[in-house]
Formats: sequence, structure tokens, C-alpha cells
Amino acid sequence: MKSKKVLFIIGAVVLAAALAVLTILVIIPTIKYNNALKLREQGAYTESITAFQEMGDYKDCVEQIKATEYAYANVLVADGHFDDALMLFTSLGDYEDSKDMIKETKYLKACMYEEDEAYEDALNIFIELENYKDCTDRVTAIRYIMAKKLYDDEAYDEAYAIYMDISPYKKSEELAQEIVEYQYEKGMKCHGEKDYENALTWLEAAADKGYAPAQAELGLMYDKAIGVEQDYNLARKWYELAAEQGNAGAQAGLGYLYCYGYGGLEENIDESYRLNKLSADQGNARGEFNIACCYYNGQGVEKNESEARFWLRKASENGDASAQYMLARMYILGEGVSQDFTDAYYWAKLSAEQENADAQNMLGIMHRYGYGVDRDYEKAVYWMKLSADQGEGYGQCNLAAMYEKGLGVEKNLDEAIRLYTLAAEQDVEEAISSLRRLKK
Repeated sequence: MKSKKVLFIIGAVVLAAALAVLTILVIIPTIKYNNALKLREQGAYTESITAFQEMGDYKDCVEQIKATEYAYANVLVADGHFDDALMLFTSLGDYEDSKDMIKETKYLKACMYEEDEAYEDALNIFIELENYKDCTDRVTAIRYIMAKKLYDDEAYDEAYAIYMDISPYKKSEELAQEIVEYQYEKGMKCHGEKDYENALTWLEAAADKGYAPAQAELGLMYDKAIGVEQDYNLARKWYELAAEQGNAGAQAGLGYLYCYGYGGLEENIDESYRLNKLSADQGNARGEFNIACCYYNGQGVEKNESEARFWLRKASENGDASAQYMLARMYILGEGVSQDFTDAYYWAKLSAEQENADAQNMLGIMHRYGYGVDRDYEKAVYWMKLSADQGEGYGQCNLAAMYEKGLGVEKNLDEAIRLYTLAAEQDVEEAISSLRRLKK
């Protein structure tokens, strides 16, 4: 009896132990496993992941962790928590379509940035994604918007570079051209106001973008020392770039350099004539004037005063001050035309009003002696002074004579000597002889 009782007790203990083992090894893990699954179904992803992690290698917990992380990552994407989602998809490696989801998540994040007008952030991601979906188109669209913002912020060079890079998207090429033309117009406005420093900045900005009118204008500035130190090498550089594009002003400028062998060029009269003729045939006043000089001096062509007059008149009618002065001179001297002081005065005045110092001096002489106009000493002094103030030697000499004689101005020998001296320094013979006479 005792032995049966003992056996019963032992059996009970064994059964309890077995039940305990079953509970520990099977029932509890199963409960935890099912609870982890339930947590995932309820959307408690972090708790579910933690529960699966605590179960170690039980059943397929490792796979369930991945599945839960994958599901959680998709929910995060849907909720707009892109950075957290990217961390999970990245940690999942090759699981399911995690690598594709990384791209999609980045794409959606970039779209969010674009919608929020955080264009730089959006652009960087779209560029990284390259050909994914419509990323290439979105990159172009965003850059177009950024170019407009840069333009509004007056960052014209940066805007231009983007417009040119994304051309022919929308009106990019037209907008780029507008920038170049705007820079050129700003440069010319500053030039007209004699703000040469800013003129140079604006014109160089346009010229560097290949805009021929700006290149030609820079060539002229360096050629004629307008607001800059004279530099024939730079003049040649800009003239050549513009002339290659058929710019008439640059062709005339380059023709001038060839005529005298400036800017490192060998003197070449034939090439000078060719370039000036190309310019003149486009109606460029400087080209017409240079062709007139060729005929007048017999450079590259036979000397022909009638042909010279023809081109001078065309250039003069196109407003070239040098041509107007030279045409006036021909009328005074009767070269290739009948002597006519009235016509001479007409063209000289047009030239003088454009600040041509030679023409101003010529008007002064005409008013002093009554050539083509009534004699008027005060007007003579007025025009001679304008010429002298520009450093024109003959203008200084003639004005000095007016001060010496008291014509149209109060007599002033000191001022006369000062002006004669300035003119004599430029080897004006009449000034030199007048100084000798006054110093006796």
C-alpha cells in the first residue's frame, strides 16, 4: 500500500514537472508568440518587434521580426515619417522589396520637400535617384523654378547657367537670352552715364556668355581707352570673338587693328579693307567711315575722293562723328566736292555735338572768321574751349589766340601763355612760335 502511494506521489511530481516543462517550453512561448502576432495586427509594431526579439530563436521569430519591421516601415512611409522608414528598409537588406522601397521612400520624401518649396533638398534626392520614375523630369522642373528665384535675387549668372543647362525646357533658352540682353543693356546704360567700372562689369558678364554686341563694345572700350587703359590685345580678343559672329562693329574694329598692326597683329591693309567692307555692307557707321578712309588714303584700294565722299556721307548719315568731321573738312577744302562752307558747318556741328574735339575746334574757327555763318567771337570761344578742354592741341592754340587778342573773351595773356604752352607740348607749330613771340 505504501509503495503504491509512493508511486502515486512520484507520478504526480513527474506529471507536475512535465506540465511545468511543457508550460515553460511550449505554452508560454506560444502565448508570447501569439501575443506578438496580435500586437502587430493591432499596429503596435515596436512592442511586437520587442516581443519577437525577446523570444530569440523560437520558431520563425527572426523572420517575424523582419516581417514586422517591413510592415512598420510601410506604415511610417504612409504617415510621412520617411527617415525612420528608411532606417528600417535599409536594415532589412534584401528582404522582400525593401531595396525598391528605399527608392520609393526617398522619392516620396523628395516630393514632400518639393511641395514645401525646399527645392535644394528635393533636388539632391531626385538627382540621387537618377532615372527612377519621373525623377529626371522633376530635376529639370525644380531647376527651372530655382533659376527663376535666382533671377529674382539678381543672381543672373547662376540663373543663366541653369537656363542654358536645362534648355529647351519650357522657355529656358529665351529666358537665358533675356538675362544676357539685360546685362548688356545695364552695361550700356552705365556706359552712357560714364560709370565705366560698372559698365565693364555688366558688359563682361554678357560678353562671357558669347553675346556679340557686348564683346564688340568691350573691344571698342579697350581700343579707344573709354573708361579703361588702352589695351589693343584685349580689344583684339573681344573684336575677334564678336566678328566671328558677324558683328559689324567688331569687324570694323578688327579692320582698324589690322590697318595699323595693333594688338599683336601684322599690318595687313587687304584684310583691313575686307573686314571694313563686311562691316560697311551691313550699314555700320564705323565700317563705312573706315572704308571712306581707305579710299581717301588709297589703302587697300586705289585712291578715290568721290568714293571716299560717298562712304563718308553714308557714315555721317548713320551718325559717325569722325565721318561727319571728315566730310565737313572735305567741304571746306573742296576735296571731291565743291567747296561749301554751309554744308561744312552743318556736318561739323553734328560732329561737335557728339563731343568730337576736332569738329569743335573747326566750329570755333568758322565762327571766328565767319565761314558759313555770321562771325561770332563768343561762339568761337565757346567751341574752342570745348575742344581745348578735351586736350586738343589746335583747339588750345586757337583759344589762346582769342585770349591774347581779347576776342569774345576778356584779354588775358597769362591764360593765353598757359594754353599756348599746352598746345606747344603737342608740337603745334603756331603755338610754339606764339610762345617765342610773347616771351621776347
